Amino acid sequence: MDCEKFDQVLIDALYDELDELTLAAAKRHADGCPRCQAAWSGLKATRKIGILPLVEAPAGIEERVLAAANAAHRDVAWPKRLGRAISWAGSFAMRPQTAMAAILLLMLGSSVIFVRAKPDRGGTASRVHVTERGVPERAVPPGCPGCWPGCGVWLGDPPAGVPVASLISCLRNCQSRGFALAFVAH
Repeated sequence: MDCEKFDQVLIDALYDELDELTLAAAKRHADGCPRCQAAWSGLKATRKIGILPLVEAPAGIEERVLAAANAAHRDVAWPKRLGRAISWAGSFAMRPQTAMAAILLLMLGSSVIFVRAKPDRGGTASRVHVTERGVPERAVPPGCPGCWPGCGVWLGDPPAGVPVASLISCLRNCQSRGFALAFVAH
């Protein structure tokens, strides 16, 4: 028997699964070859260690091991904790449902930021409604006292029958609430 053939039958010889003639040839070869003798004796020693009887674990070992593991997790530096959190989150990131939910939240969040009522020059949201004549007119802003029709923007002469002092007080009242008003007198 040569070294190559010995390597092929070594495991079978170790577990006594060879016929007597092949086993005797393997032992003769191992006695004459130092390399094969070292492999044979090393595997025999490993097998003997592998069949040692199991010893019962000491009482309380489980609690001590779990306590040591918990202590090790508590003493982890923040960069490692951050890395673990990113790894955990990354395990969900590749799932299609998570990606779709993230896109939905991104769309809703961006719509809150980018789609808003545009303020007019006075800083309030402009509201326009169409009259029966088909011409858009400015609506009375919410919270405007509505002293008379057209309150909110005055163009032309002050309304008839309204004293100028009450017009000025209404103007100041509306401006203090942030409404843009104009009064053009002739």
